[in-house]
Amino acid sequence: MPRRKEQLHQIGRPYHISNRAVEGREIFGSKEDCGRFLFQMYAANIGSPAPNMHRVDIDEIVQKLFKGEDIAKDFIRVEHPPLVEFFSFALARDRYHLGIVPTIKEGISRYMQKLNLGFAKYYNLKHGRRGSLFETRFQASSLRTPKHLTSLAHHINIKSILDLYQPDWQTKGLNDQDDAVRFLNEYPYSSFPDIFRDRGSVFIPLSARSELRKFIKIKGEKKEIVEIANEYILKQDSIDIR
Repeated sequence: MPRRKEQLHQIGRPYHISNRAVEGREIFGSKEDCGRFLFQMYAANIGSPAPNMHRVDIDEIVQKLFKGEDIAKDFIRVEHPPLVEFFSFALARDRYHLGIVPTIKEGISRYMQKLNLGFAKYYNLKHGRRGSLFETRFQASSLRTPKHLTSLAHHINIKSILDLYQPDWQTKGLNDQDDAVRFLNEYPYSSFPDIFRDRGSVFIPLSARSELRKFIKIKGEKKEIVEIANEYILKQDSIDIR
């Protein structure tokens, strides 16, 4: 974990942010909970969700966000300019990964507080629980080279989703490569479809997609994805990610 005072104030530097639920709790096991987290991701960056969101069809809102469409002003309170910019994200069972760039001073700290507290409040109310939802405040590491950026993009968008698809793939290999690639393409709660396919969600702006594609230099086809997966099996990744 980095020295936050030193690192998280650097506007324009890319960071990897991650967090895990307490007790290995599967907080992203339902479509509704995944959708609510993504909505909170979007809302916390510019303000806060409107009251009484439990009465709203979250999936309908999230589908609009996936399509890059604006959502009704009734659903969100815009309170400030964006705190961060995303370049990758993934939700996987008991944890999330974010690739973000702060756009203002203290942008990451402010954003993460709003994101974690907002989702925990929703989750605890829905599931009738109390107390902390996440193990720690959050884990953060800065990326200082193009190689690190490429590695993180692979880690978030490919490795973490393959872990979700087949938890033992790194020890046993992928049981079905075609089905694994299909899962990567169809799983909506990551930025894989934005970066490697043609989805244009609001989470990954066109500028971020264009810049990231210069570094990763792959199209996300089966052969390339399998090669990346095999590299994880043989070498493991150089970035320390929980």
